[in-house]
Amino acid sequence: MMSWFILVVSVVSGLAQTSPWEALRSEGKRAQKEARYADAETHLRAARDEAQRLGTSNPHLLTSLNDLAELFQAQGRYGDAEEPLVRVLTLKQEAGFGNLEIVPALDALAANQLALKKQYEVRALLLQSLNILEKTYGSEALELLPALGNLVRWAQIFQQWQSLETTLLRRRG
Repeated sequence: MMSWFILVVSVVSGLAQTSPWEALRSEGKRAQKEARYADAETHLRAARDEAQRLGTSNPHLLTSLNDLAELFQAQGRYGDAEEPLVRVLTLKQEAGFGNLEIVPALDALAANQLALKKQYEVRALLLQSLNILEKTYGSEALELLPALGNLVRWAQIFQQWQSLETTLLRRRG
């Protein structure tokens, strides 16, 4: 009997310590997992608003923006996902994140823009990501392979083999 009481008190006290942001995000992620997308969007937007209320330097804001983008992408709403992804990149740049910390945001935005068939924007984002990796690791590093693979995928989708070849040769040049 006493162990049940302790368990109930532990659960209740754990719930009481959950911040409003955590509760909203948790409910939003649960709704998304259950394919209740309208509910998920409502909760994830509220979580974003809560994080934003705490300031743009609050790390929960980046998480909330990424959560919204992920939700929109899961529904094929790539146009709606663009704004939160651009905002993540902008906030990271404004906060002075290191270059390597910006690469995932560049790649996420590039993948979204690829779904929107924004050929030249995708190319620019992928090249920016490749430049950062190349400056960090060197031009022969294995860490460049994912970025190079993304550029090959871009060239394949948009039939831009000549453009890719020219770009890569110029880099070697």
